Amino acid sequence: MTEKVRYSVLPTAANDVKATDSNSMNVSVAAHRRKRRSNFFRLCLVAAALYIFLNMLSSDFDDNDDDDFPGDGHDKHRNMRKTKYTFERHMQADIDQLVAGSLESSIVWDRLAEMTDTYGNRIAGSEALEKSIDWVLERIKGDGLSVTTEDVVVDFWERREESLYFLSPTRGPVKLHMLGLGFSPSTPDPQNGLVAEIVVVASKEDLDQAGEAGLVKGRIVLFNKPFESYNTDVINRIMGALWAQEYGAVAVL
Repeated sequence: MTEKVRYSVLPTAANDVKATDSNSMNVSVAAHRRKRRSNFFRLCLVAAALYIFLNMLSSDFDDNDDDDFPGDGHDKHRNMRKTKYTFERHMQADIDQLVAGSLESSIVWDRLAEMTDTYGNRIAGSEALEKSIDWVLERIKGDGLSVTTEDVVVDFWERREESLYFLSPTRGPVKLHMLGLGFSPSTPDPQNGLVAEIVVVASKEDLDQAGEAGLVKGRIVLFNKPFESYNTDVINRIMGALWAQEYGAVAVL
C-alpha cells in the first residue's frame, strides 16, 4: 500500500479558557460520566426489551402451523422450530445476564475510559489504533473469550511538519499558529512550501464572484466568516478547499 502523506494550512483560533475551581470541575466531570453511563444502560434495556417483544410475537405460532406441511414436512419443520427456539432461549439467557451485569458493574464503561484515555485519537492506520487493538485483544482473551483479527487495507494519512508565516513588508515573516486539516494534500514542494497572495472571502458566494473575476487563481483563499454555529460554519472547512480548487487556488485558510 502506498503511503499518502498530505497536509495543508489551516489556522486555529487561540481561545482563552477561564480558570475553573478544581472541585467544581471534578463534580462536573463525574456528573457527565454518570449521565453517559446511565444512557448506556438505558440503551441495553431498550435492546433487551425489543428482543423480548419480538420473541413473544414469534411464540404466538403454535403447532397448528405444522398442518400446512405435507408428508413428513411437518416433522422437519417441528424439529427446525425446536432448534430455533432452543437457540433463542439460550440467547435470551445471555441477554439477561448481560443486562443484569451492566446494571451491577461498570466494567464496560471503565475499560472504554481506560482505552480512550490511554491511546487517545485512533485514526485508521495509526500506531495508536494498532496499540489500542492489541489492548482490546488482551482484555478479551483475559476474559476467556476466543477472538481473532483481520488485516484491512485503508488510506493512511500522517501529520508531519507544517508551518504558516505572514510575510509582512514592515515586520518580516510573522509565524502564525496553524493546524493542517486531516487528509488534506501537501504543498507541491513540501520542503520549501509556497508563497502566494491572499484573497479574503466570507462565503461560497464571495468565492464564486472572486473566482469568476479571476482573483483566485494562484492565490491562497482565506475564509473570514464570523462564527455563528458549528452546523452552519463547518461547511467552509469541509468543502472550502474543493470549491477554491475549481478556481485554481493553491491553498485555503
